[in-house]
Amino acid sequence: MPLTPEELKQIRETFSEELTTARAADQAEIARLKAEKEAAETEAETQRGAAEAANRRPPIYGGDTTPGAGIRSVPMSKEERQHHVIQRIGNAARGLAVAARSGGNIRAADFIEQTYGDKATADAVTRSLSTGVAGDGGNLVETQYAADMIELLYPMAAVRGSGAQVIPMPNGNLTIHRQNGGVSGAYAGELNNLPVQQPTTDIVQLNAKKLAVIVPASNELLHDTTGRVNQMIVDDIGMGLSLREDLAFLRGDGTSNTPTGILNQVAAGNKVTYATLTAALGGLRALIRGANIPMRRMGWIFNSDVESRFYNVLSTTGEYIYREEMDAGRLLGVPYKISNQIPSNLTTAGGTAGTELYFGDWSEVLIGEALALALDTSTEGSYFNGTTLVNAFSTDQTLFRARTRHDLALRHNKALAVGRVDLATVTDR
Repeated sequence: MPLTPEELKQIRETFSEELTTARAADQAEIARLKAEKEAAETEAETQRGAAEAANRRPPIYGGDTTPGAGIRSVPMSKEERQHHVIQRIGNAARGLAVAARSGGNIRAADFIEQTYGDKATADAVTRSLSTGVAGDGGNLVETQYAADMIELLYPMAAVRGSGAQVIPMPNGNLTIHRQNGGVSGAYAGELNNLPVQQPTTDIVQLNAKKLAVIVPASNELLHDTTGRVNQMIVDDIGMGLSLREDLAFLRGDGTSNTPTGILNQVAAGNKVTYATLTAALGGLRALIRGANIPMRRMGWIFNSDVESRFYNVLSTTGEYIYREEMDAGRLLGVPYKISNQIPSNLTTAGGTAGTELYFGDWSEVLIGEALALALDTSTEGSYFNGTTLVNAFSTDQTLFRARTRHDLALRHNKALAVGRVDLATVTDR
């Protein structure tokens, strides 16, 4: 006979409970198996790391009482490393003493290697004797280097960080049509001929300029420093090229295959010399506002000498005028960036401590990029060292080559302004 609705409901509930219980058991088993697998992998990784560490440890050599004992690997604590050095110096001293007593019949290096199995010290003694400083045991003590390299201090790149627009330039050049004059109209009397006007245009032309460098490095240096020099070179290339680019974008004159920078692209009327810091701030701001620039991404760029002057400007009541907002990275309400590639020794009418302040809408700055920074390495290439061609393969070197291709243009040459001041004569107000 058919099941009643109540019986069907009871069967469904029972089946659902059993299914839920089974799923929970399966999930618990899966979690247990996963935990066991991870534990096994962790244990294997730990053992592999310990084995690799042991292989990397420097050797400890046998002493007088264990001739020919050779090399044993042990964890190198500070005390054990000191003992290691003392052993090597002792081996060297005994070898030299035996050689001296033998009247020249026994070589110190041979005695050290054969008696103590200490080839490294034997080689060091040989080098020491060949340079005539056998009595100086300093070259027997291994020189230790810190794991980190002290980096060079660079000025900070500023143009890209201020909001310049990067435009792909796959063909190495780009032409942008620009309207540089508009229609204004004119009033006309009844039955008079209407005025005729047309907008005028010109072009913005970008042509990729190549910025590149080759850095040769000895393979022994790269190997013996366990990657520290390799990383230093890569970091140095990236930072160095970005800053050279930044200098060209700010002050480049367009000669010798370099981009024409902002200083040499802004309108002539947007380069003004100021006698006071307050006049520079207000004057530059007025130039941009008066040119009907959209002012979408406003910002300042100047060097740390200028920053210091603004940071310490006092009001007539002895309060710092700009310090609070400068602590937040802003001046007159807009962000500023520091570039110490802007000099403070330019010749001006006021002296030789001239410098520049850049202000404007950085969204109006266009960076055409044909090739972003690309880094290649080669052990077989060649490079010109200024005198001759050097082959990396025959000299056992690795060459690091970096390249980038770009150009810079302004959408409107009144979008930015450059203020000039002489820090020796400029006053606060």
